[in-house]
Amino acid sequence: MKKSWLAILAACVLVVGCLGAVATMNGVLVAVQLPYPGANRVRAQLVDPVMLGSGSLSRLSVYQTPDARTVVTRWYARRLHVSPASTTLLTGADCSQVSQSEMVIWIGHSVVVNICEIEGGTQIMVNGKLSLWP
Repeated sequence: MKKSWLAILAACVLVVGCLGAVATMNGVLVAVQLPYPGANRVRAQLVDPVMLGSGSLSRLSVYQTPDARTVVTRWYARRLHVSPASTTLLTGADCSQVSQSEMVIWIGHSVVVNICEIEGGTQIMVNGKLSLWP
């Protein structure tokens, strides 16, 4: 009897922990996928179903804004709670990249934002990925 109660308690703790991790990561992924203020979606949001077989979920969104690349880069750096100086990679061709990765319990979350100057403004490509730890 005592063993069954311990098993039920352990299962409940595991379920609550996993649900909390999923809710946290989903909230982060959804928040990051929101576009830069005033940006227009250029391409439909793509979800890669092939990645599900390997335990990952990947989403790509592409936006455009008339704002300058430096302004957009600072906005995403603040949004991801990272320092623009330490996490922004200048990729050449008037592009920069802001990224963040974190692990909560067994779920990894990463976001890569590519920000490129184009004629008349800036193009923003946001790639968010959730994955189960190996």
